[in-house]
Amino acid sequence: MMAVAEATGRKRGSTDAELAALYRSTFAYAGTYRVDGNTWTTKVDASWSPTLREVEQKRFYTLDGDQLHVTTSWAPDPRLPGKGDARQVLVWQKVE
Repeated sequence: MMAVAEATGRKRGSTDAELAALYRSTFAYAGTYRVDGNTWTTKVDASWSPTLREVEQKRFYTLDGDQLHVTTSWAPDPRLPGKGDARQVLVWQKVE
């Protein structure tokens, strides 16, 4: 599986500060996965952040009608070193 997500409103960057802001507003990783109950675990083979390679990313999901809700565990965010733990909550809406 592969996941890529980015913040809305991103614009091209050219300065170090702009490029750093772009880095902090996206993530991507890919790898093999397994599902157990409402948990899916991905063994990361490739990632935007080297700290995530060779680790397992655990995600929790629920289906609610036409929506898929996905939540990560609380963990340090490599985009925000020293800023404490964070988690992502994603919701996908089925389109007919």
